[in-house]
Amino acid sequence: MRKVTWNFKTRFVLTTVLLLFFALSINTAVLTYIASDRYKNAVISKVAAVGKGMLEEIIFSLSMYIPLMLIEGINDKLALLVSRDQDIAYSMVADTKGKIVFHNDISMIGKETENMFPVGNASSDKPEIREKDEFHEILFLITDMKNEPAGMLCIGMKNNSLY
Repeated sequence: MRKVTWNFKTRFVLTTVLLLFFALSINTAVLTYIASDRYKNAVISKVAAVGKGMLEEIIFSLSMYIPLMLIEGINDKLALLVSRDQDIAYSMVADTKGKIVFHNDISMIGKETENMFPVGNASSDKPEIREKDEFHEILFLITDMKNEPAGMLCIGMKNNSLY
């Protein structure tokens, strides 16, 4: 069997190729991580903007002294949110006791939610984002004319659309 001998030129080329491959691999890994993080933030911002629009409609109705339970058309609008945006898994409105008042799935209305209240830093201006096993939830505090909590708007996003 013949022994392989590598001259200086062959070793130099091989070393250069390996270093370039290593550098490009690290570069690709870092850029992929950064891009996925930015994509996640962009999706969350998009869904939060949609939720903010829905929240403004609800607060407008409350400003007309219509009780939260009596606002009409919210179920249809929540269902429309879910059907239009593939990143949104569900959307609902709950009262201050955690009872679901409106939901994109009619069968969920009247059920109790868990851990929706009390909300730490959520407000009608800035939502709270919670990470769960299968979903990310964006929670908006619904306030009445006295600036007291009237309920919570919750929009759930699928985790697989974020990663």
